[in-house]
Amino acid sequence: MSQWLLKLKRSLAIKNRERYARWGQTRRYRRLRLAVGIILGVIIIVLGSLIYPTAELFTPQDWPDEGDVAIEDIVAPVDFPIPKTPEELAEERRMTEARAPLILAYDRKPVDSVLQVVSEFFDRLDSLSAGPISDESLLRRLQRDFPWIDLDHADKQIRDWPILRAYFQDILRGFYVAGVFPDRRYLPFSESNFVLVVRPNREIPLKREQILDVEGARRSLTADIMDAPLASEELKRSLAAFAGQFVIANLEFDPVATDARKQQAIKQIQPIKIQFFKGERIVRKNQRVTAEHVTRLRALSQFIAAQTRDEFPLASTVPILAHIVLIGLCVLGMAVYLVFFQPKAIQRISHILALGVIWIITVLAAYAIWRAGLSEYLIPIAISAILVTVLFNLGMGVFNTFCLSILLGIITGFDFTLMFVSIAVGTITAYSVRTVHHRYDFYRPILYGALTYTVLIYLLETLRFQPNGDILALCGIGVLNATLSAILCIGLLPVFESLFGFTTDLTLLELSDLNHPLLHRLSLEAPGTYHHSLMIGTLCEAAAEAVGANPLLARIGAYFHDIGKIQKPEYFIENQTVAKSRHEKLSPTMSALILESHVKIGRELALQYDLPDAIIDFIEQHHGTTVMRFFLHKAQQQLPEGEVPTEEFRYPGPKPQSKETAILMLADSVEAVSRTLGVPKPNRLRTAIRKVVREKFEAGQLDECELTLKDLNRIEDSFLKRLLGSFHQRVEYPETEKEKAT
Repeated sequence: MSQWLLKLKRSLAIKNRERYARWGQTRRYRRLRLAVGIILGVIIIVLGSLIYPTAELFTPQDWPDEGDVAIEDIVAPVDFPIPKTPEELAEERRMTEARAPLILAYDRKPVDSVLQVVSEFFDRLDSLSAGPISDESLLRRLQRDFPWIDLDHADKQIRDWPILRAYFQDILRGFYVAGVFPDRRYLPFSESNFVLVVRPNREIPLKREQILDVEGARRSLTADIMDAPLASEELKRSLAAFAGQFVIANLEFDPVATDARKQQAIKQIQPIKIQFFKGERIVRKNQRVTAEHVTRLRALSQFIAAQTRDEFPLASTVPILAHIVLIGLCVLGMAVYLVFFQPKAIQRISHILALGVIWIITVLAAYAIWRAGLSEYLIPIAISAILVTVLFNLGMGVFNTFCLSILLGIITGFDFTLMFVSIAVGTITAYSVRTVHHRYDFYRPILYGALTYTVLIYLLETLRFQPNGDILALCGIGVLNATLSAILCIGLLPVFESLFGFTTDLTLLELSDLNHPLLHRLSLEAPGTYHHSLMIGTLCEAAAEAVGANPLLARIGAYFHDIGKIQKPEYFIENQTVAKSRHEKLSPTMSALILESHVKIGRELALQYDLPDAIIDFIEQHHGTTVMRFFLHKAQQQLPEGEVPTEEFRYPGPKPQSKETAILMLADSVEAVSRTLGVPKPNRLRTAIRKVVREKFEAGQLDECELTLKDLNRIEDSFLKRLLGSFHQRVEYPETEKEKAT
């Protein structure tokens, strides 16, 4: 066990167990214990109710799940829509934005300006060409009137340009129907291959490659002029060389309008994917239910739930309240079982906390597996079954499995398959660990759990018409769950034992090693007490088996019950090697204090060596509140006329609280009495045993344990059988002549 666990346990250990025993019996402690149980129950109820989605509460429980085969037609009882999922809406918005065209603003002023300049240019050229003017003067006059036109290399064909005037103007007007962009390379990137030219009274959609920029318009203008009819090649070539100077851009990218158009397109996205009408079939009978079917059924349940909330606002709370009530019944059922059938299991607050922690861990693990979309057969119900059975007992482990399985079925959407499988697996797993004496005993829950999972999964999934490959995969998941559950429990058990004060058979087996440091000290420093403890361990183990108690606990408790005698072993008769007792020089009161001190010293040594609380109970309770009659009688003889307070010669107790500690008390006294009988006959030994048991019973020392009269008879028979075996006679061997002579 790691050092931090030891430190934690010692920090949580109760230093004054006598005060704790009194505190545990007070009304205040019982109230605190009740409050802790109620708080844990409320936490489990709230946790189980909150982690389940509220929307799922309005889904009818008889609807099939994905992968099931519908046993009947499911038709729409009302008109209802199938809304798009958030993912579908997000994807549609993205696609809408991607498909939205870029907006190019159309400016009419540059077009009118260009056409006006062209008209003025040709008018001026006509007027100058009509008069007697040289070509040089003509070009000089035109350059002065139109300085932005480069006419330095114009030839004599310029006088004939007006022949192509109408044709040229028509070409320009054609260009400016859709407009001209400055440079298409600088058009912003877009996933859409379309742009939209927005004119005052119309919109012109174009592909990206159809947009004319200035350079492209000039090349196209040149080509169109060269194709002009009824003109010489020299004339067309002359005009084409200068025509591109009349082309200017009139389109501009408008980011504001582009974003506005995208938002407008997004607003037009419909949230409804499909509209179902009353009487329309949603799922066909004998059809395998797909994810799309489940989506439709969920949409129907949400639509009906919304209508119900609108018409009856309080009706929406009914499924939630039902969920809380059902989970509460599971918790209440477990609480009632503990109070009436397992009261000792909840005597300590730490044990209640341990059970609550197991429930909370199981619920959270089931929710995490369910929300992650993993198989329901991974839910670790076997872990809770193993832990509760080993820490408490088989009955509690089985009933805990029953209640917890129902709770898990409720949390996961009333999954009765999960509920049934969990009950079966948990019950069989709990039975497989009803007795765990070795670490390898955890192979049993692995084997039993894996076999149970395999059989149940195969049968249930076959009824669901699952493919063989899927069934084998699910069987593998069940086997994995059973294996991991047992392995995890091996690691969790020491943690629960340390934090919550449990003592399991595994811990007892570790303490049964006679080489334990404390037992080793006892064998060296108080050998008589050591052998006395071993003998009592044998008696206790046999008696415990006879009455259905824990024989291992009884034996180990007997080993350690007298460890307090290590400090002053010579004051106890089994360790005295001389005929004269040390108590002859002491007063009866002092002798009684020495005898009583071995209980307190034993408790301190047990805490020092980190012994479990169950073993410390044996140290404290093995004498109960009995009276040290020998020293009381001695005191009465010394003061024949005075009254001797009996309480000064009484052990502090408490009385035995369990079958095992009561058996130890009886075995301790019986073994001591048997030593005074020499080699007793069976009838004499039986009478002595019965006398001891009757005295303890009449003194009220067995009032607080669960032993019955029938149990006492069985204990007497067990003691008699064991003691007769230990006091058997030997055959006396004949002496030789030499031995007789000596």
